[in-house]
Amino acid sequence: MPTALRVLILEDSPADAELMLYELRRGGFDPDWRRAETEPEYRAALDPALDLILADCNLPQFDGLQAHDILLERGLDIPFIIVSGSISEELAVSAMQHGVADYVVKDRLARLGPAVTKALEQRRLRDEKRRADQELQESEDRYRDLVEHSQDLICTHALDGQILSVNPWAARALGYEMNTLLQMNIRDILASEVRDGFDEYLAELRTRGKATGRMKVHTRTGETRIWEYNNTLRTEGVPAPIVRGMARDVTEQLRAEAALRESEARFRALVEQSLTGVALIREGQFVYVNPRLAEMVGYRPDEMIGLSPVDLVVEADRELVRENLRKRLSGEVMSAHYAFRAQRKDGTEIEMEVWGSAMTYQGRPAVLSTLLDITERKRAEEALSSERNLLRTLIDNTPDFIFVKDTESQFVVNNTAHMRGLKAASQEELLGKTDFDIFPHELAAQYYADEQAVVHSGQPLLNREEPFVDETGQPRWLLTSKIPLRDGAGAVVGLVGISRDITERKRAEEALTAERALLRIVIDNLPHQIYVKDTESRFLLANAAAAFTTGAATVADLIGKTDFDFFPQELAAQYFADEQEIIRSGQPIVDHEEPIVVQTTGEPRWNLITKVPLRDSAGKIIGLVGLNRDITDYRRRERELEAIAIVANALRTAPTRAEMLPILLDQTLALAEADGALLAMRDPVTGETVIELGRAGLDRANGRRIPPGEGLAGYAIATGRPYVTNDVRNEPRAYWPDLLGDSRAVATVPLIAQGEIIGALMVAHNSLRAEITGDEVRLLTAIGDMAANAIRRATLHEQTERSLERLAALRAIDNAISSSLDLRVTLNIFLDQVTVQLRVDAAAVLLLNPHTQILEYAAGRGFRSAAIAQSRLRLGEGHAGRAALERRTIVVGNLPEAESDRLLAPILAGEHFIAYFGAPLIAKGQIKGVLEIFHRVSLTPDPEWLDFLKTLGGQAAIAIDNAQLFDEVQRSNIQLTLAYDATIEGWSRALDLRDQETEGHTQRVTEMTLKLARAMGIGEAELVHIRRGALLHDIGKMGIPDRILFKNGPLTDGEWAVMRDHPVFAYQMLLPIAYLRPALDIPYCHHEKWDGTGYPRGLKGDTIPLAARIFAVADVWDALRSDRPYREAWPEEKVREYLRQQAGKHFDPNVAQAFLKIVGGE
Repeated sequence: MPTALRVLILEDSPADAELMLYELRRGGFDPDWRRAETEPEYRAALDPALDLILADCNLPQFDGLQAHDILLERGLDIPFIIVSGSISEELAVSAMQHGVADYVVKDRLARLGPAVTKALEQRRLRDEKRRADQELQESEDRYRDLVEHSQDLICTHALDGQILSVNPWAARALGYEMNTLLQMNIRDILASEVRDGFDEYLAELRTRGKATGRMKVHTRTGETRIWEYNNTLRTEGVPAPIVRGMARDVTEQLRAEAALRESEARFRALVEQSLTGVALIREGQFVYVNPRLAEMVGYRPDEMIGLSPVDLVVEADRELVRENLRKRLSGEVMSAHYAFRAQRKDGTEIEMEVWGSAMTYQGRPAVLSTLLDITERKRAEEALSSERNLLRTLIDNTPDFIFVKDTESQFVVNNTAHMRGLKAASQEELLGKTDFDIFPHELAAQYYADEQAVVHSGQPLLNREEPFVDETGQPRWLLTSKIPLRDGAGAVVGLVGISRDITERKRAEEALTAERALLRIVIDNLPHQIYVKDTESRFLLANAAAAFTTGAATVADLIGKTDFDFFPQELAAQYFADEQEIIRSGQPIVDHEEPIVVQTTGEPRWNLITKVPLRDSAGKIIGLVGLNRDITDYRRRERELEAIAIVANALRTAPTRAEMLPILLDQTLALAEADGALLAMRDPVTGETVIELGRAGLDRANGRRIPPGEGLAGYAIATGRPYVTNDVRNEPRAYWPDLLGDSRAVATVPLIAQGEIIGALMVAHNSLRAEITGDEVRLLTAIGDMAANAIRRATLHEQTERSLERLAALRAIDNAISSSLDLRVTLNIFLDQVTVQLRVDAAAVLLLNPHTQILEYAAGRGFRSAAIAQSRLRLGEGHAGRAALERRTIVVGNLPEAESDRLLAPILAGEHFIAYFGAPLIAKGQIKGVLEIFHRVSLTPDPEWLDFLKTLGGQAAIAIDNAQLFDEVQRSNIQLTLAYDATIEGWSRALDLRDQETEGHTQRVTEMTLKLARAMGIGEAELVHIRRGALLHDIGKMGIPDRILFKNGPLTDGEWAVMRDHPVFAYQMLLPIAYLRPALDIPYCHHEKWDGTGYPRGLKGDTIPLAARIFAVADVWDALRSDRPYREAWPEEKVREYLRQQAGKHFDPNVAQAFLKIVGGE
């Protein structure tokens, strides 16, 4: 697999660069390359990621050695090889002195691959050496830091004790300067009493090669320190044996251990005599317990060693103890204090309190605990606490005030309710205070007098009603009892008071009478009928509304009477039967609807009746209570809502506005029980009232237009108010009374949607006795409000759909413009969309001839005859000519009545058009034509319609302008192509004239090449480039000197080398010409051979472009059959045989076979 290689080539000849890349690929590399010619380009291209630089030695204003110096300035180590046409010995020496990796002469480029391989290997070795040096330096730095910053002594000494090296810490610890220590012997720092043992230390080193132990040393200040050492003897790799020593100062550690042993002895003695239990726990087991703890749980101390603390805990508390031990042993908490129940050896339970702390014992986590037996204390506390809690709970949770006072009436104890009543936050706040500190003086004096009487007499004060002021300052009433408090000897030492708030009871008593009076007032003023009857349905009690309904003058006139005294017999009998059933069964009637006639006014109405049995204290039914609510208005509103729901449900089935209007009127007719109905809408453009649809007797008004504000509907639209007349025949506002048929009473309501009046809804009655009621107007208004919103939604929906259709039309026109360059096709699609979207009968496009300035027919749609195609108008002539000249849309509302267009009239004869619109087509400020719109009925478009017409005109103008531009560009391209081809043929003839021997060769081989290419299925578009390449196949020979090109004798190797450059010359000449770049394959590659032995690039097989392979066969065929100065023309059969032999060598076998078929050789 080729080796990837990032290469920078410093070379001003592209051909030489190609040859270098060729040699690199031959050498097994896959180059990713970039070429530079100048110094700025070279500097910009320098990149540390490069693998190789190939540089020509001689460049314009720049050379290879300067490029190498720039590389060194950058500090980059990239293999640099000079590749030059010629290199002198002096230059080669200078290059090597500069550090160039190698140099290669261009005519010996075969050396390039090995030279690159060698340079890359040298770079790899340099990289490895740099990495090794860096790792060694880092290792030395780490070792030096370790020695310099170690907190232990590190030194070396000779076998006689002489100190050879020592680290800074040792010098500081001993108090000597570093230089002083290096002149001393180990014996000099040893304490005098251990110096005699130094020789034994040395002997051990000689025999075992190492020595460990402790030594006592003296510092420079005379302090004695203990060092623990670990030294080894080194004999290999050194001139003389040396000892490497490492020592650590353990003086403080030894002192701490001694102090610990002494402290432990004192602690053990204390713990053994303690009256508190002590235990040391490690790994979940007792490792020590003192005698007191063993006594608590009934064990001997030795029996407890090895037991788990959990073993001595009752089952219910074991998890508590286990979790606390775990937390302390794991270090999660350092100390704990809690209580648990322990089980003695004899099975009895005791309460224990424990304090435990985490510690380390013998290098492992442990817990030290102290324990107390709190069994008796817990029992006493629980009993006392229970009594206190009971008493406190009773006192604090009673709503009554409870307090204790001394003989001076000072507060001693207060319960929660009393503290809240006195606005005190705590007991302490009231302690020692009297009522004089809290209440007004007069009230406090009364309390004091009562309390002193109790204290002095010893007699209680019971159930006294007293005034009181609560915490909000409101007066209240208390029922109070005060009892003397005696000590153990019976002497009165104070009093206990209990007070109950009776304010609400007193208020209830006072309010009861007021409520009864108020209830009477409320009942009498309620709009509902309220009454009480006895078992015979006689009125016992009633309010004013009941009296009004029955027709009684006053409530008193109603008492003792029955419904038979007031209502019709049939109604009264029904009421009586219902009430007797209630009294008999005891079952109430709830929310029952029944008709009633108000006797005072005679108006029929509806009541919602509720009647319930009335019972005495023994539960016996003694009558009934009735409540009648007038629901006449409610039933009316319900009917209106039902009507709206019916209309709404019906309108939901109508998908369009046109389908909605008949349904709306039909439902209105049914709900209003009317004889006719119509819907009038306001024209948003003219403001006129348009009768859109009439039903039943009003259908004759359909389509009529009424001036703004005129007529009944116009008045409702203008004012926004309903209009009612019960005699429409004599109504002055009626605009066309005769169109209303037999109508007598008419009601009209405005249609209002989102605050905008859009029309009116009208109903009519024919009966002479018909009269429009307020209920009917309200019903019609409700239907109108709902209908207005429905119509508006439908209108908006249709407008949205119309906008979407118009957008789709514009899109279709855009697609036609972009997909077709045929103006006739585009205009036909355009006119289809115009007639559909604008909903008109016909349309035509007239195009302006820029030379004659005449508008000529181009396309049309919707005409009954072809006469419109004869349209030819000058600017200013006719409606279309005026639209073009004046650059504005011409609108003719009524063609037959308008001023006649003498040119248009005969063309439109028999078309019966009424409306006409002529819109100028303007693109880039220039008139391109006119769009004409025709309609066979009157047309009053809204602004949106006119805007869309203008938009369509713009689209048409763009299409026309694009088509005209394309025609002009196409003509220019054809002329330019003909000019190029003529130039190429001129070059070809010039080459033939230069070489008289090959005159006519180019034309012949070109024709043969095209014939062969067609036979091989090559398309006509590619044949154009093949033809140009064939005509220019020898264009590169213009760069070959005449002495070589026209030499009579055989060419030398050097001359052949020059001759083989002519394809490269052709490539260099034609590549900059973009027009001829697709034709480069033949001039550049027609001398390549199928087996890779051709030139200039040595391409092989399918890598040779197909056009070059085709041309090569035709070229050789014509050349061998033509006379040359150095040989005569071959016979045709010999040429065929030669082609057969060279198939697969010189020629593509498939191309050669196809060619032989053409020339009749196969």
